[in-house]
Amino acid sequence: MKNRVRKAAIDIGTNSTRLLIADQDQEGRLYPVRAEERITRLGQGVGQKGVLTKQGVDRVLAAIEEYSALARQLEVTEFRLFATSAARDAPNRRRFARRIRDATGLEVAILSGEEEARLACLGAISDLPRGRGYTICDIGGGSTEFIFAGDEGVIWQKSLDIGSRRLNAETDPSELASRLRRELQIGLEGSPAGSEPFDCILVGGTATTLALMDARIGIEHASEIHHHTLTRARLNRVIERLRGATVDQRKGFIGLHPDRADVILTGSVIVRAVFDYLAKDSAMVSLRDGLYGILLEGVERHDV
Repeated sequence: MKNRVRKAAIDIGTNSTRLLIADQDQEGRLYPVRAEERITRLGQGVGQKGVLTKQGVDRVLAAIEEYSALARQLEVTEFRLFATSAARDAPNRRRFARRIRDATGLEVAILSGEEEARLACLGAISDLPRGRGYTICDIGGGSTEFIFAGDEGVIWQKSLDIGSRRLNAETDPSELASRLRRELQIGLEGSPAGSEPFDCILVGGTATTLALMDARIGIEHASEIHHHTLTRARLNRVIERLRGATVDQRKGFIGLHPDRADVILTGSVIVRAVFDYLAKDSAMVSLRDGLYGILLEGVERHDV
């Protein structure tokens, strides 16, 4: 399209590898063209030493090669590639990055928790009104980023090692909820939570999945739940439905990707713990996260 540049970003997370292809105009605004997700489970089976397994890396590489072919087909001219929690914690992360470069020719940036939080903030507030405070919670497979932001950007941020796959061994939701309360109290000490009003924004695959399940919308229509309001009451209903079903039964739930069926209950308990800590009865789910953020780096924010 005239006066627009077509860009692509790939996010290699603990549980999934995601693609965003978007056109960017001369003022920096993004217009999504294509979004894809593959559940690659990079963080699965890493063990106590945290080493990325060959199987997990192979799954990620297969997704990247598929995305690269699609990007060429759609005439993408710029590529950004980044990895988050599972990769940054792994002692073999340099070998992982080198293998991606050798196989695809693409350089991967392994983000710190603070960098991940900053990009999530850039993406989440990019289409929200000015003049308000926002708490952005990016709930991933290996970590959750908390960002308190205003018109000038990030006010306070923290990345905590709580994620749907990292904590999935905690099979009892009540025990997990108790652990999360302690970790949030300690990890978010000194945050501006409760000191002034911040609207809560949830981003990431867990939040998107819960919004789709709440709205009873299939994953092929995920774009429809951008800025969906998830209430505490409806979240509780989703949690009870998940608790009453086996993993195989969950695979048939509308809005739930079958490969997320094993971790979504843990993810939903994390979201409820966030509601409790922030004393919120609802939150907005945004599809704009670090994938948008990395394409918006260095771009002045415009009014929406």
